[in-house]
Amino acid sequence: MRTILFFTSILFVSVVLAQDPIPSFTKQINFSDTNSVLKSIQTLSESKTSDKELVELWKLYIYDSLDYKENSKNHVTSLYKSIHKIKSTFKVIIYKALGNLEVDENNFEKAIQYFHQGLKKSKELGNQLNYAVFEKYIGTTYLKLDQFETAEKYLRSSLVHAKAINDKLAIANASISLGNALKDQDKLDESLIYYQMSLTLANELGNQRLIAGNYNNLGNVERRKGNKNKALEYFFKALDMNIQSKNQQWESFNYHNIANTYSDLKDYKKAIEFFMKSNNLKEKLKDSVSLINGYKGISEAYAALNDFDKAYEYLLKHFNFSEKLKLSDQAIELKDLEAKHESEKKQSEIENLKNSQEIERLKNDSLELKNQRNKNILLFALLGGIFAVAVIVLLWKINLSRKKANLLLNEKNEEIEETNISLKNVLQELSIKNLEIMDSIQYATYIQKASLPNFNQITHPNLKFSNLYLPKDLVSGDFYFYHTSADYTFFGLADCTGHGVPGGMVSLIGMNAIDRAIASSNQNDTSVLVTEINQLMTSSLEAGISEMNDGMDLSFCRLDNNKKVLQFSGANHSAFILREKANLKDVETLKERISDDQFVMYIIEGVRRPIGKSYSHAPFTFSEFQVLPGDRIALFSDGYADQIGGAKGKKMKKAALLKHLLNTADLTLDDQKHHMKEQFLKWKGDLQQVDDVCLMLVEVV
Repeated sequence: MRTILFFTSILFVSVVLAQDPIPSFTKQINFSDTNSVLKSIQTLSESKTSDKELVELWKLYIYDSLDYKENSKNHVTSLYKSIHKIKSTFKVIIYKALGNLEVDENNFEKAIQYFHQGLKKSKELGNQLNYAVFEKYIGTTYLKLDQFETAEKYLRSSLVHAKAINDKLAIANASISLGNALKDQDKLDESLIYYQMSLTLANELGNQRLIAGNYNNLGNVERRKGNKNKALEYFFKALDMNIQSKNQQWESFNYHNIANTYSDLKDYKKAIEFFMKSNNLKEKLKDSVSLINGYKGISEAYAALNDFDKAYEYLLKHFNFSEKLKLSDQAIELKDLEAKHESEKKQSEIENLKNSQEIERLKNDSLELKNQRNKNILLFALLGGIFAVAVIVLLWKINLSRKKANLLLNEKNEEIEETNISLKNVLQELSIKNLEIMDSIQYATYIQKASLPNFNQITHPNLKFSNLYLPKDLVSGDFYFYHTSADYTFFGLADCTGHGVPGGMVSLIGMNAIDRAIASSNQNDTSVLVTEINQLMTSSLEAGISEMNDGMDLSFCRLDNNKKVLQFSGANHSAFILREKANLKDVETLKERISDDQFVMYIIEGVRRPIGKSYSHAPFTFSEFQVLPGDRIALFSDGYADQIGGAKGKKMKKAALLKHLLNTADLTLDDQKHHMKEQFLKWKGDLQQVDDVCLMLVEVV
């Protein structure tokens, strides 16, 4: 092992000797083992040399080259304590090392502060290469915190400075990182331009790591465009190169991307296999930030395989790591830091402009004074004495007034300071409470989403599903459900009283009531099941409080999988059936609403009373009819039709909603959903969403 370490170290040092601050020292190091290396470094650093700073820089270089992270951290921390005594050129290197160490430990706020110090010092020295490098470091650090727009700003500036000095490696590095920032903002076509630019330069330079990185990123773009197999080709190509070069960090990224692509292809077992490979490397490299997404991916894959115990296990790991790293807190702190740097930059520009204008004004004044000096010198001599006395008297009065004003101002400032301290304490308390409330609401959102069916993963022999789900707030009062067995398939949606957290709480009670009723259905028709849901929900909501008026409106459908007969019961909801005119038969139980040249829309009306406490006691009924291939069933809450918008700021109303559904009946199910979403957002415009929106589209195969 010592022999292998010796030759490996010699090979590494021979590659980087061209940049070695003191090559003669490096050649004298005994690379047989770690202890002898450290001893050689200490002995050489204590030898007599006129440039002690260069020796200290050499020690940092050797520690970094051999990946002695602990020694590197201790040494650069020691250098930073006396940085005011160090040359400016060496300060830049220290700031770079400190920033990268903080990135490795996931302290991104501290890292960006060090990078900004290095950026400022590089600007003072006029070193455009270091300027480009530090802007790239700042941009890539913001990428780790999902601050994509801020990252894009720095990376574009880095690319400009790299191009100005025509440094191909700097251009390639800035281009690939800028492509990442654009890709994460879904600017896929623009990101491809920068990936191709980086890949071309990487091939010219023979930089295998950059080539592999660009293949990986091109794979990500193809995946987002829906070209899953093309994406896998790029990912495996990148993986082979990273395995050969032993770049374990990028190897872990490749495994993660491959796993995500297999999840897209619904091959969840392969997805879990590659997520595990990725996480094993991330744990070895202590890449905690990347582990967060790895655990989340494994949890979702297990959930798709209905292994909810495993899904919960990895979801818990995901939350624990997220809480431990507090990335959102760092992102908030960095927004303040970014604003501070922007303010300093603008102030510097203003001062430069003021100085330029002042110099120009002084030049003009000087010329004018020279022209007038000879003409006015006698007059100035005569009036000078009088003017001097007047000025002295005026200054005395001004000074007296200023003392009084300053005394009053100090008293006011003390009052203002006391008020500011009180306000600051109150705001800090409110901020803490707000964060606690938002964390609770965010967790409730995860719970609610986990309770809803994922129609992208549901395969039914007789039905296709598509769903438009737009909560007004983080937590929704609308929800939808799906249950199936050998004989029956149950589906529908509900609109609970209110929205946000109150509506979300009622929705959980409604979900539970529906699950219990279906579980004990015993072949009952939908009116019996809805009646049972009403009883269960009324009992849960009252809980000893007779004034409670919460409840929900409900669309409840049951399909006989064998006979293809659909039953519907509605509580303040109706169902709408779209059928081609070519298939007009068995419609004696259906009531026509609207039609066009190709399609007819029928309505199946429910009972005018909600689930829960109500003034009406009308019994729940059901309607049933024979469904035909091509029939499309539309169920929706009232949030879509009640939305305020348009040119006059009025409600859309149900008639417009039904017309949109009829006009898009010839589209595919997903295209119809996307069209309905676009129409809703176009109608809403910049106005606030007034209620939760849920629209379910079901097509008979």
